[in-house]
Amino acid sequence: MTPPASPRPASSRPTPAPRSLPLPLPVLIAPAAASTLLALAPIRRPFAAATIGWALSMPAVELPVHVGAYVGAMVAPAWVRRLGQGRCQSRGHRRNRGRTADLLGGAMAAATCAGLGVLVARQLAAAPALERALAEVRGQVSGENPGTTTPPPPATRHRVPWPTVLFAPWPGVPRDVRARRGLVYGPDSTANRCDLYTRNSAGSAPGRGVLVHIHGGHFRAGGPSRESRAMLFDHASRGWAAISTTYHLSPTPESGFPQHLVDIKQLIRWIRVEGRRTASLRMRRSWSRAVPRARTSR
Repeated sequence: MTPPASPRPASSRPTPAPRSLPLPLPVLIAPAAASTLLALAPIRRPFAAATIGWALSMPAVELPVHVGAYVGAMVAPAWVRRLGQGRCQSRGHRRNRGRTADLLGGAMAAATCAGLGVLVARQLAAAPALERALAEVRGQVSGENPGTTTPPPPATRHRVPWPTVLFAPWPGVPRDVRARRGLVYGPDSTANRCDLYTRNSAGSAPGRGVLVHIHGGHFRAGGPSRESRAMLFDHASRGWAAISTTYHLSPTPESGFPQHLVDIKQLIRWIRVEGRRTASLRMRRSWSRAVPRARTSR
């Protein structure tokens, strides 16, 4: 009698896990597309929706180049895969899965990059506009003859520091800039605070003026030196006394008005009276001449 065959031993090779399908390209592009769209067409009302839209638009507003790089990094593998599928189709293999999704994602990516280009163009256009405004203010009063006026000098063109923009989007205080933070300019030591940035060079060159930056946040959020840091540091290094200030925050703009305006008037008074004492010794004389032509930016 033939003995029964012994059962075959189970294979020790592990069962391969099923391959997870990649997310469709439109799903990967959607966050960048939504952020860009909200930056170009912000929601105004109701207030809750406007706040959410503002928060979602911050990546595209503050880091448009990086968001564009993310879009490119998501599109490139999808189209490389699409080209590979095209070669398989030429050999007789039909792989049409995801073709519509890739085309839709490519269209979303193109529209997103175009919107990011508009945002970058707006930001680059802000620099000469600010320079012209500051030049006009400086041209209204002459340091030697306060009663005379001089034509404003042409706006100075500066090269965009692209390495800094790409690899250090949140700049730190440069070595040639002195930062004094938390200066109290009003009766409320918590709400009436500002940060002052001045040139830290040892020379005695006169200052060019006073630049006041008022942070955004719909009058209910935000703080000094969180926004426009590159602008503050750049103007301070070129001789401006750059100030980033805060004010009383409120649940709604209407409930806090006119305290916001009162705070800014108190800051201007502080610049004219106490600011000269706070400024460094080499800045005091130029500060006195620059105060009447202070310029605010928001």
